[in-house]
Amino acid sequence: MQIISGKYRGKKLMNIFNDTTRPTTGRVRENVFNIIAERIRDATVLDPFAGTGANAAECISRGAKTVIVNDSNPVAVDAINKNMKSIGGPAATQMDAIDLIHKLRDMKFDIVFLDPPYDGNMGPRIIELLTKFDMVRNGGVIVFETDSAHEPITFDHYNVREKTYGRAKIYFLHKPN
Repeated sequence: MQIISGKYRGKKLMNIFNDTTRPTTGRVRENVFNIIAERIRDATVLDPFAGTGANAAECISRGAKTVIVNDSNPVAVDAINKNMKSIGGPAATQMDAIDLIHKLRDMKFDIVFLDPPYDGNMGPRIIELLTKFDMVRNGGVIVFETDSAHEPITFDHYNVREKTYGRAKIYFLHKPN
């Protein structure tokens, strides 16, 4: 796994291989970043289920202003911190994602990555909180990854674009200006 573009293009990142972390494939990450590329420079980014921190590293490489990375798994946090240290990025927090959203409720984000475990309903719950606390800036985007086998989800308050890549379904939730 490596950074796709920007200042740290080609930089190899530490990966995790275990039962609880499912890194997004390079092909899917590249497609996602092709879609949101113009939003990254100077963006404020949140990744509450950061896994290895690859999305955060990619955003830093492409010029994001502020990046907040988090994961509840200590093995993932260790990997994130190693990856962030290698590019001068921020340290990760280790919290439950819902607790993190409550803690950050007064912040506004341009980009939010949501890649929660596929076996739960955590993504829609986090989206509900982000909307309730008005944490996504007008014109911002939530990039939500889920299992393509799940029933389609509808989202109020957002313009939705979805893409399916094998098992991964990516919802791009654009908040209107």
